[in-house]
Amino acid sequence: VTLKNKDVYTISRVFDNNIPVFLASFTYSIYMTHRFVMNVIKGSFWKYNSEIIYSHPIINILITIVIVLIFGVLTYYFIEKPCARFLHKSKN
Repeated sequence: VTLKNKDVYTISRVFDNNIPVFLASFTYSIYMTHRFVMNVIKGSFWKYNSEIIYSHPIINILITIVIVLIFGVLTYYFIEKPCARFLHKSKN
């Protein structure tokens, strides 16, 4: 595959952008916690508010995504980073 200079420049700009780099920091935490968050939401909110879910499915999906992202970011800052710092200190 041959990339033209314009294509390389476009790809470079995407990866130089801070937003993808910022989100990439949290991907593992989001991956590890999304099932737990989905089960909590399903067992609490969805169980008792099914009429809202069926009448507004897009809003439900967006709210769920936001909750998963927030929980993933919090897990990253309060669990993953402190554990990584601790392991790094104990290794040295």
